[in-house]
Amino acid sequence: MLQKGLLLEFKKDLERVLLVVAQKPGGKKNWMDLMLLEFARIELLEKNKSVRVEELVDVDELLRRKHAKDATEKELKEFVKLLKSAREMPSHLKTTKSSWWTEEKLRHRIESLEAYAIDKHYNDLLE
Repeated sequence: MLQKGLLLEFKKDLERVLLVVAQKPGGKKNWMDLMLLEFARIELLEKNKSVRVEELVDVDELLRRKHAKDATEKELKEFVKLLKSAREMPSHLKTTKSSWWTEEKLRHRIESLEAYAIDKHYNDLLE
């Protein structure tokens, strides 16, 4: 398994070696493939080699999707951490319900959780 900060060596050919530092721990699906695609794209651009626009766009789109997915996962982890800390807090220290509704993203997540809980409860009653 690769670890964050690990120096990696990629041998392109007998004359060229690429050195990179892993930005994330190993185990995440396809992250290495995306990193290699990015290096290939940079190398093509640096050498002014001809490449179809579609090929570069494909790489950019894959990277954009990966970054968006990573950001969403990070936001979800932060939200879960916030919920856990609020649950564990003594009741006299907890903030008011209205304070949770001030941030739009937080409000949408709470509304989604409420809708899920209501649907789950309703479906449980029907069973």
